[in-house]
Amino acid sequence: MDIDAIPIGVDFRTHLGRAVESADAVLVLIGDDWAGVRPDGSTRIKEDQDPIRMEVESALQMKRLVIPVLIDRSVMPAERDLPPGMSAFAFINAAHVDSGRDFNAHMERLIRALENSIGPAKAALAAKPSEAPPVAGPKSAYRSRAILITSVLVLVMAALIAGLGNLGGGDGAATPTASGHRDKIKASCIAHPSPGLDCECFSAQLASVLTPPQQMVLLAAMEDGSTPASIQKAMDANGVTDPNFQPMLLGAVTQAASVCMKQSAAQ
Repeated sequence: MDIDAIPIGVDFRTHLGRAVESADAVLVLIGDDWAGVRPDGSTRIKEDQDPIRMEVESALQMKRLVIPVLIDRSVMPAERDLPPGMSAFAFINAAHVDSGRDFNAHMERLIRALENSIGPAKAALAAKPSEAPPVAGPKSAYRSRAILITSVLVLVMAALIAGLGNLGGGDGAATPTASGHRDKIKASCIAHPSPGLDCECFSAQLASVLTPPQQMVLLAAMEDGSTPASIQKAMDANGVTDPNFQPMLLGAVTQAASVCMKQSAAQ
């Protein structure tokens, strides 16, 4: 998230401008309260110094590919609800991503659109394993390709997707645990290394948000480069019956990798 990536003491306007300038595409994730409605009826998005407004306006001015992504039942903002510099944003065709059982299909469609827009040359370059090694974790079709798409700036402008937030919920066990199969996750991470990923940190992060049965599913995924079908098989074997668990697992792995790569100063 950009809020964690801006160094202390840096002018965020300059930092955000450079990030947008270096991006091939800008994904704008829109949740229910994306505009930030205040109690008095005003909206955060219309404030001059709002970072979200600055990022989107910069992307439009630089003529970057801007893709609104509507989360669950969210809708596009109307032109009247946006500041003048963002008025064109209201007319951009949006993608939809649900956090429930259609998450995989919706993400696959979004990734295909990105690949088509970025171009086959960049997609082919990004697909070279030596240049873009995957993060350890489940490798469903949409996830492994998403890792390979480079230079895409994602602006997280709303509350976290509910389906990715309940990482410890669902079936399988009562509560997450800080131990469980942590050592096994660490060993598997070391056996399947990703440059810059701190395996001690990675295993600790995942053991803290996943229940032991969910951790066993994760281990199966890390060992065999799982497809959704094989993850489902591991879920059945370990009593994990939550239909939303696969996107939850993706969210947990992505978040853990992000945190643990930052700690090791890797990009």
